[in-house]
Amino acid sequence: MINQKDLKIRILKPGENIPYSLLLLADETREGINAYIHDSTIFVVEHQDEMIAVCATVMKDEEGMEIINIAVREDYQNNGIGYWLLLEIIKKAREQGLSELIIGTADCAEKQLYLYQKAGFRFSRVIKDFYIRKYPMPIFENGIQLKDMVILSITL
Repeated sequence: MINQKDLKIRILKPGENIPYSLLLLADETREGINAYIHDSTIFVVEHQDEMIAVCATVMKDEEGMEIINIAVREDYQNNGIGYWLLLEIIKKAREQGLSELIIGTADCAEKQLYLYQKAGFRFSRVIKDFYIRKYPMPIFENGIQLKDMVILSITL
């Protein structure tokens, strides 16, 4: 089990390499990531000077922010790091004076839906056929084809 006191969160500095290997854990293609990553704030989590998690956010408007990618390196998963990172991002959004934070995931992404709700997010809406339109090849998770995106939000 990882001690959260040993985790450091920081914003990726301009000129630093984009951590595609982590981002690809939550998004299927590098092209998809490139569509949003250059307009994002990229938070990285480090443990013993190793990058183990990432969270990319984008401002939706003056009062709201969206988490567009969040991932934990596979060998660090199931240690509470994703939950800790979500809580840190919520805290940072509150500190910025924002009123809402949103996040989207596949309708069949059981672990993510549980995690987001545990952190206080609530179902907001569904974008029908999102994954069918966005990706040329079918994507499967838990043996189910990804079709719809579920949007969750938390009022800050």
